[in-house]
Amino acid sequence: MTAPLKLSHNELAALLKSVFQACFAHGQDWAAMAQSVVWLESHGFDGLAMLMESFDEDLCLQAVECDVTETDTGHIVDLNGGSLILAAHMIADLALENSESDRPARLIVQNARQPKALIAALPLCASQGFDAFVTADGRGVYAKSAERSYTTYHSAETELCLTCGAGLNAPQSDIDRTAKAIRCQARQNLMDGLFVNHKCIEKLQKIADRFLVEATEASRKGAGE
Repeated sequence: MTAPLKLSHNELAALLKSVFQACFAHGQDWAAMAQSVVWLESHGFDGLAMLMESFDEDLCLQAVECDVTETDTGHIVDLNGGSLILAAHMIADLALENSESDRPARLIVQNARQPKALIAALPLCASQGFDAFVTADGRGVYAKSAERSYTTYHSAETELCLTCGAGLNAPQSDIDRTAKAIRCQARQNLMDGLFVNHKCIEKLQKIADRFLVEATEASRKGAGE
């Protein structure tokens, strides 16, 4: 059995950006999607596994098309069967746009694949000074912006939901993984690198090579060959 390969955060992010560029050309934010996957992976939320589940049999990704509906309590975001790992950054942007000092934004996400990937919206909210939490299927993750800390807990909420606002209190629920445990895991992964299954790397490199081939052909045409 081949041992997993060890990649630094930057190496994995660079590979993923090439993958997303090969899949979407200039139509998507490659860096934001790559950062979502790397953050999830480094914090123990299986970012790479969710990404690999998003590819079709031809190793292609489908761009996510969202329908957003405003309600009395917030917004409903319908992903129409799209993968959340490709859209977490967009949902975070929507939450930030609608967060007010006296009223948090609440976004319910529907018809999404890889629902756990919504967790990747949390660091984006926290980086702008907002506390946030994601809930789904009896689980939740809370982000405290001042401490850049993350805690997982048991939740009675059944809907897939992102809540983002200033000074949100931590949910009063039984803690699953403490902020200290998640922080230690992320720090260890940063120092040691991320261990990735070699078959996963081979598939990602195969996809990234599609972009390199296209770029080389385009450069040759530009050179008059």
